[in-house]
Amino acid sequence: MKNLSRIFVITSLAFALASLAACARPPAGESKNANAQKGQEKPTQTEPTGAIEATSTPSGAQVILIEITEAGAGEPKPRGVTPTTITIPPGKYTVHFEKTGYRFFQKEINVKLNETVKVAASLRKQ
Repeated sequence: MKNLSRIFVITSLAFALASLAACARPPAGESKNANAQKGQEKPTQTEPTGAIEATSTPSGAQVILIEITEAGAGEPKPRGVTPTTITIPPGKYTVHFEKTGYRFFQKEINVKLNETVKVAASLRKQ
């Protein structure tokens, strides 16, 4: 009986260590910094940005951004819940707010470099 307990404990520890090791390394075919391994490490360039400060009454509305380009509207992208500040590249966007039990709210905005656009949505009950 003692041998079975020891085998169980050793097997459990081995499984736990293997699980931890698997979590610590990147997925197969990827690396944490592939460029550093190839000797091509470059400093990260920051993209020019602006911001949207999104609030709603009541708070807790989902914020969805839709980028508008010359080619048309892009894919809607959920970007958090109000109140939130979203850092994004300059450009034209539709900001969409939605909350269960309320009518949605949309506003088209133009985000400029190093500026914050404030968008406040007053949501009405359905």
